[in-house]
Amino acid sequence: MKEHVFLTEAAYGKLNLTLDVVGRRADGYHDLRMVMCSVELHDDVELTLGAPDGCDCRFEASAANPATKEILRCAQNDMNRACSEPAAVPAAPKTTPPVVADAHIGHKGTLQDDGTWPMRASATTNPASECTAALPQGEGNLALRAARAYFAAAGIDPGGCFVRICKRVPMQAGMAGGSSDAAAVLRALNRHFGAFSDERLREIGLGLGSDVPYCLFGGIALAEGRGERLTRLLDLPNGAWVVLCKPDFSVSTPALFGALDKMNEAPEAKPGGPASNTDRMLAALRAGALPAVGAALANDFAPVLARQAPIVDECKRQLLACGALGAELTGTGSVIFGLFDSPDTAEAAARALRASVPYVQITRIRPATTVG
Repeated sequence: MKEHVFLTEAAYGKLNLTLDVVGRRADGYHDLRMVMCSVELHDDVELTLGAPDGCDCRFEASAANPATKEILRCAQNDMNRACSEPAAVPAAPKTTPPVVADAHIGHKGTLQDDGTWPMRASATTNPASECTAALPQGEGNLALRAARAYFAAAGIDPGGCFVRICKRVPMQAGMAGGSSDAAAVLRALNRHFGAFSDERLREIGLGLGSDVPYCLFGGIALAEGRGERLTRLLDLPNGAWVVLCKPDFSVSTPALFGALDKMNEAPEAKPGGPASNTDRMLAALRAGALPAVGAALANDFAPVLARQAPIVDECKRQLLACGALGAELTGTGSVIFGLFDSPDTAEAAARALRASVPYVQITRIRPATTVG
């Protein structure tokens, strides 16, 4: 009988502390300058190498919240038809009980295993189905493409590969949920096979998506170019708490770039000089003051998106009114986040936001010292 190898990896979500669109490039992409950070909220990625019948890479997802498990699995039916039934793939050995995203209250003062804060009943978020769109299928799924890209680049035949993802990071949210899953696949495979340097692995990641190199890098970092030029930055002072809220609307990233280009006659010559928002954030990080970091949060897409979806500014106003040190859009949205210096203040803000936003969650910024 063929031996199976089980690999596991956490896929941490990301936030943009700043996002500056510096200019449009000749190749159609835009040059960006951003400060990004990882958060403790994460997906769990499992890979089974040597899957039955020499099966090619497959993808199955289950929600951390049981109410959405079947919804997400059904979204992958087309991908699973080409292979044997998922039940035929042996499950990885479990050393801890399954994590449920909306677990009962307990362990006050610490994060749960899934990177979320255990809130009181009145502050519990709505089910994960409120923030999880239909998962991309076939070659549109980055986790699947990442596995195939690694094996192709390394010249390795794994004898079949099955990928399972327990999904917690909201999709279509500006938190690099798909890119983080792809990065986790690449990290897990490279830890096992050791075929590539970190730099080469990020090159492979860039071929999958602009956020994948950062998701491989992790921590707090300055990202430039398309996002592939990365510089490690100091951790936020004393850590930081984050309230995530995801209003119910969709975002087209190409359309937002187009709208931003129209708003700025010369994107490379923004008022205050190129990438001035990111420069202010770098100064705040050097000063080591969390209020200064909150005040420096900025995203070029926020005013563009707010014209289409006024709830973006409304969420920011509510977060600030509830004591956030700063509030901003991440990526091209649709998650808006508030930065807090205490879990109690963050929890109070989460309770207030629940009345108007379908998805609200509390997590923490992930220190660079924990990356790797």
